[in-house]
Amino acid sequence: MNKKIKTLFSYLMIIIGAILASFSVACILLPNDAIDYGTAGIAIIISKLTGYNLSLCVLLVFLPFLIAGIILIGKYFFAKTFVGFVIYTIGLSYFEKIPFELNTEHFIAVAFGGAILGVGLSLILRNGGCIDGSEIFANIIVKKSTIIREKTTVFPTY
Repeated sequence: MNKKIKTLFSYLMIIIGAILASFSVACILLPNDAIDYGTAGIAIIISKLTGYNLSLCVLLVFLPFLIAGIILIGKYFFAKTFVGFVIYTIGLSYFEKIPFELNTEHFIAVAFGGAILGVGLSLILRNGGCIDGSEIFANIIVKKSTIIREKTTVFPTY
């Protein structure tokens, strides 16, 4: 596949994944008193305690991790992460306003919400993006540990 088409496809998958994730969080998990994981979960708690807009809280909690990502991982990672994050926060603010709610037994709602969130996150992560600070932190750790491992690998001589 052509490199430009492959790149456009990866951005499209990140956008679809971010829309699925924001729908899951705003329309299924939050109405059923469940929260997301990582920095998004922290932002949800801050939003509930303070009454501030959820998208603003997500932005404020995520921003330091985004800055660390561009410094420590690079501009290509930043570009994909930025696209995913922008679509995710826009999706959160949009889906918070629509009246859709899956009001059923909490276990079923959390199972469906988690499944949809998982599909969205897998599309994002598989294509090189992130929408949460904990994912960026994990990528930084993996990159740094790979560099350390490459520097310390000793090839045995037999």
